[in-house]
Amino acid sequence: MGHESLWRPMVSPHHTIPTISMIGGGRPIQPGEISRAHNGILFLDEFLEYSSLVKEALREPIEKGMITVC
Repeated sequence: MGHESLWRPMVSPHHTIPTISMIGGGRPIQPGEISRAHNGILFLDEFLEYSSLVKEALREPIEKGMITVC
């Protein structure tokens, strides 16, 4: 068994990140930072500094424990 099976992503976006970059979407649909952190850690340093739009966009995925990008 290799070390790859133990690796988990850690994503630490800057607090100035736009909502679409955090959540994903657009045309063509692109994953956001929250998707890049799948099965790992989404580290939100200085959380209060994130825009209210980003914090509101994160509320549902945190409550549901999943995100759907469409």
